[in-house]
Amino acid sequence: LRTLRNASPLGSVSLNDILDERARELYIEFWRRNDLVRFDQFTKDWEWKNAEEVGNDVRNLFPIPLAALVSNPNLTQNPGY
Repeated sequence: LRTLRNASPLGSVSLNDILDERARELYIEFWRRNDLVRFDQFTKDWEWKNAEEVGNDVRNLFPIPLAALVSNPNLTQNPGY
C-alpha cells in the first residue's frame, strides 16, 4: 500500500508506526479512539496537545447500557458513569 501511494518504505516497524498507519488507512471508519485506547495513548499527552489537558482513564471504557444493567443485576456500571 505504501508503494502504491508513493510513500517511503519503512525500514523497521514500531508500534507507533503501526498506530500512525492505521490512523491514515482507517480514518473514515472511526477506529482511532479504539486504537488509542488499545495502545494506551488515549489519555496521554500528545506533541500537539496541551499537556495540561491530559485525559482521564475513566473514558477508556464506555458506559454499560441501562437496559443491560436492569436486565442483569450482577452487572455494575463502569467507574465514572
